[in-house]
Amino acid sequence: MFRSVQSEIGYRHLFSITMVTLLSALVLYLSLPQSSEAKETAYWNVLFVEGTSQWRPISSTENWQALSKEQQLPARIELRTLDNSQAVIAHGFDKIELEPNSTINVSPEADADATTAINQLKGKVGYSVQKRKARTFSVTAPYLVAVVKGTSFSVDINEESTQVDVDEGIVSVSNVSDGTTADVTAGMSANVSNNTKGVSTSMTNSSNSTNTGLGISAEGGTSGAGGVEGSNASVGVGVGGIGVGVGVGVSDGGISASAGVGVGGVGASVGVGVGSSGVGASVGADVGGVGASAGVGAGSDGVGASAGASAGGVGADAGVGAGSDGVGASAGASAGGVGADAGVGVGDSGVGADAGVGGADAGVGGIGVGVGIGSDGVGVGVGIGGIGVSVGIGG
Repeated sequence: MFRSVQSEIGYRHLFSITMVTLLSALVLYLSLPQSSEAKETAYWNVLFVEGTSQWRPISSTENWQALSKEQQLPARIELRTLDNSQAVIAHGFDKIELEPNSTINVSPEADADATTAINQLKGKVGYSVQKRKARTFSVTAPYLVAVVKGTSFSVDINEESTQVDVDEGIVSVSNVSDGTTADVTAGMSANVSNNTKGVSTSMTNSSNSTNTGLGISAEGGTSGAGGVEGSNASVGVGVGGIGVGVGVGVSDGGISASAGVGVGGVGASVGVGVGSSGVGASVGADVGGVGASAGVGAGSDGVGASAGASAGGVGADAGVGAGSDGVGASAGASAGGVGADAGVGVGDSGVGADAGVGGADAGVGGIGVGVGIGSDGVGVGVGIGGIGVSVGIGG
């Protein structure tokens, strides 16, 4: 009986050792990294499918399988879209968007910071890549290789060239034939063709500007005696942004140029005219309001120049006229409801100067008038309520 009890204890001890060994082996197995085959069962998530899109394991002769939304795909796959089809797959923060008639082979490594290699065979594909510690995401296409660390870009394959458009970050593009490399930044494109050396870069054709430009016509000044009225020039108006206009009118005896108006931003315009006997120029600018400055007329005997003030801010315009027999000049400015103009005229026979200051009145600009009188030229400028109105007259 003693031997029977001893044998039973021995069997139990052996069983316990066996169970502990098996459990230890199981724990060790579960703690080891999963095999690549296990990982391949669910790597890419299908976010979007339109039309006929297909996939199959990479480097296989298996038949193509239909792609469906919310499907999970292995890591190493071949993916294609047919006519009028699109597909989007993602892994973590990496996203790949295939446009119609595109084909790619995808071979990512198990480590998130290891290289993910894409072989794009045809079509146009967009890539949005999570930032990595090193440049570990590459796209190989006909004629070029694009290597990135983290960015958003697209690769478009044509018959004789491949183009890379970068939306964010930096992409290093290399010509596979001669090894030439160029870093392409956001807003730029790189193109590599089969018969051209190097990498050609340029700005993308798209524009992010939302400003609206409008064109309006504005009358200029009046030419002096002895000349013919110049042509009116148009101005540029910027709404909610920046507007710039330039106008020039030329005639045998005089010139008229128009100003610019900016609403809600900054507007500036410059007009310059050249006649047979004189030169006239006017400049107008406003900030945060509406400003207008008139043109300048130049005749054979004199020039009249004038300026107006802006509204809703601070504006200053100045004009100078010069003729063979006299000079007239006037300037005006309004700031916070105060208008001030000063005019000086110099002629052959004398000097005249007038100055006026408009009163301030609770946010309403004053009225200022400056008059310059020479032997043959008269200039008058008027600013009312912050809105500049001016007239140039050559005597």
